[in-house]
Amino acid sequence: MEVQVRLFGAFRNLGPQEVKVSLETPTVTTAEMKTLLASHFRSLPKSSFDAAALVEKSALANESAVLEDHALVSAGSKLALLPPVSGG
Repeated sequence: MEVQVRLFGAFRNLGPQEVKVSLETPTVTTAEMKTLLASHFRSLPKSSFDAAALVEKSALANESAVLEDHALVSAGSKLALLPPVSGG
């Protein structure tokens, strides 16, 4: 059971444009998904920024909306990991 996560912003500098995250249960909350993603980034070689810490400040979105932390994500879902942006 996997969830496909496309990477955007600073996460794209880490290599692949997407990652597949394995789930041990059929569904997880968005907050749990962020924890799994942070774990994934901690397992990668060091980069110029702390990707695991950036996950905590980032948003996950599905095909139609940005997801709240309590939203459920099912195996087979396709998500986007959106880091915070600034500008003006």
